[in-house]
Amino acid sequence: MQTEYEKAKSAIEEAHRITIIGHLNPDADALGTGLGLWWVLKRLGKRVDIVNMSDPLPQTLSFLPGFEKIKKQLRSDVDLVISVDCGSFDRLGVGRPESAKLINIDHHRSNTGYGDINLVEPHFVSASETAFK
Repeated sequence: MQTEYEKAKSAIEEAHRITIIGHLNPDADALGTGLGLWWVLKRLGKRVDIVNMSDPLPQTLSFLPGFEKIKKQLRSDVDLVISVDCGSFDRLGVGRPESAKLINIDHHRSNTGYGDINLVEPHFVSASETAFK
């Protein structure tokens, strides 16, 4: 039986178009985790976007590499969505594309387990630590 991490790895390997999204009114964990994953997936040759529906984004985090690549719209043709640092789907501020699988990467105890694959580590201090695992 596959672990959730093994399922996530398989889903990423099989995906053709990926979108990473964090919670509304993002903090450093949401944007840092999302951008870190974005860079890794780009290096793996994946077609990947990073999205956040907040307007404006916090300019105090504009120093993060790739910050200017964050988009405001979720594509309809994605087959994998990766949410980061978000305890419930409604905090993402988007509707779920019908055909997309959802990986939920988080560290909040209150996480509702809304993903098809849930990588939730409440004993970790950040979603980035969960993503790194």
